[in-house]
Amino acid sequence: MDEDNRDNFRLIVGGVWPIEPVEDRPEVWLSDWRVYEIVQPTADPAMRHLVGWAMRAGQGQVSSAIRYIDPVTRCCMTRSGRTYHLQGDPGLNEDARYVWGVWKRLNGIDDARDVTDELASLLEAASRQQ
Repeated sequence: MDEDNRDNFRLIVGGVWPIEPVEDRPEVWLSDWRVYEIVQPTADPAMRHLVGWAMRAGQGQVSSAIRYIDPVTRCCMTRSGRTYHLQGDPGLNEDARYVWGVWKRLNGIDDARDVTDELASLLEAASRQQ
């Protein structure tokens, strides 16, 4: 293939597909989760995304940007309107790690900062107050 035609091909990635519409799956129970912050020149403020194992779907998943976190209920509402229920401690299984890598590539993200410890501390503080 000559260099002039390389840009005409789209990235084809096995095992990764768009999540169902929020209306079809409004809630996701996420285990082995992490939180990553993405800073883009056109985005203000930085966006944070959940990455983890969607327990009921049995697959790795990346959320849309987080809009709201309720540390008492361990729930996060995302820009799409979906609610993520965080189960257990942070982690990252291999399928979720793979999906995250593909998601970053498809969205042109070169770098992201792991901010999981910030959310884990917030959840821990909320659990001590109960």
